Amino acid sequence: TQPQTAQTPQQQAKLEALLTRGSEELKAGKSIYVLATAQEATATAPDDPRAWVLLGVAEQLRSRYDEAIEANRHALRLDPQNGEALYNLGCAFAQTKRFDDAFLYLQKSALGHPERRAQFLEDADLDVLHADPRWENLISAP
Repeated sequence: TQPQTAQTPQQQAKLEALLTRGSEELKAGKSIYVLATAQEATATAPDDPRAWVLLGVAEQLRSRYDEAIEANRHALRLDPQNGEALYNLGCAFAQTKRFDDAFLYLQKSALGHPERRAQFLEDADLDVLHADPRWENLISAP
């Protein structure tokens, strides 16, 4: 998803570098650094949903679920169809045992991005939902 407002080429380049760095930090297991990178990304491009999704991931890794939820909701205000934000909200709500909200956002994620259903099965954040009768419908829906 592209930013919602115009940015200078320098701001856009800085944002892309920050998003790349944040992704690399996550892959390397350096979650302690992701928060600072995400905060810098949201300051650099406050209207870019990708920066807010990264902040949500950083907060969720720190088990700060309310902050993760707010960051992903902000991303959705900027881009209502953002599949990563929808998915991450489902995970955060599952972790806070807000199951109705978890299923709501996961269903929205699956409807807009059906390829995510396979990810649902592999994500330990969602294990808490497996005993719920809605789980089978979520993962098997066309």
